Amino acid sequence: MRVVETLMLANDLKAKLSHSDFREVHAVHLTQDPRFHDKIGQARDMVEGMTTILNLSSMYFVKAEMTDLVTFAGERLEEDDVVNVELAPTRQGFVYFEKPVPLRDLRGTTLNINALLWHFTNKNDLVVYMWNDQYRTPDPVAYQLREQAETDSNAVKFLETIGRWGFVGMLASRHGQAIGKPFIEHDEYTINQYETNEAFTPVPSGNLIRVLHAYWLLMDQTLVKVSDEHADRKLARTMKRFELPSFVTVMQYRRTETIGEFVGESSVEWSHRWIVRGHWRWQPFKNDAGKDDVKRIWIAPFMKGPEDKPLILTDKIYALTR
Repeated sequence: MRVVETLMLANDLKAKLSHSDFREVHAVHLTQDPRFHDKIGQARDMVEGMTTILNLSSMYFVKAEMTDLVTFAGERLEEDDVVNVELAPTRQGFVYFEKPVPLRDLRGTTLNINALLWHFTNKNDLVVYMWNDQYRTPDPVAYQLREQAETDSNAVKFLETIGRWGFVGMLASRHGQAIGKPFIEHDEYTINQYETNEAFTPVPSGNLIRVLHAYWLLMDQTLVKVSDEHADRKLARTMKRFELPSFVTVMQYRRTETIGEFVGESSVEWSHRWIVRGHWRWQPFKNDAGKDDVKRIWIAPFMKGPEDKPLILTDKIYALTR
């Protein structure tokens, strides 16, 4: 897809949010979350605020080959990494993933996450809204809705109301809170609520906060190419009319070099070459105040071993290609 389509997608979401029936669908969805049971008013207020957040958001686009990297990097973060507003490129942001991020929900179904809208509250707590693009990369829920629409007029009306925006839900994390495990274990209250109201027992669900955290960290690395792509003059005028930015920040995977051996490594006669998987490392550096500090950096996958030796791949390879 064209990068500037992100601007049109954001504009489409904003237009949808101007309709009360679309907002109500989102509010009702939020009340399925135990945190919002019997709190429809609070849920409606949160949905009302989405338009303001979207108007203030910078636009981001993640190319398809980056999704695998971001997802894998998120899986390999430490559990005690914490949510920090200083890591985010902006306090409000709308990001579209050309290739959706897979996310297991509490029913055990793998959903496709294409769009995220994030913002930080006055207390620097993080709130994230998630959508599946039901036109480009429909997930199992989207296909189920289409099947229902074949015989149910209410399902037809529902699909017409939401358009492409299959609302997945909301995530929230306090400032300084640990990002936690890759899968979220639900507390007893949540389990009881779903067993009582939805008649099923929730399973551990995917933790998208880790993916977003990894995405922010990677944006500050030479491993990726981060650039701005501007809309043409006509589209820029349209974006200005709808109070949306006229450019998108593009995150693109940058090729890595083959490395024969590490500097300072003892001379060992390796019998083959192999691939070292990508991983995070704490890197010392001087901060703006000139003091010693550390930051987490991503070490890209690379090939190790003599160039004249055969490459031996194990049964578990994480390839990033373009």
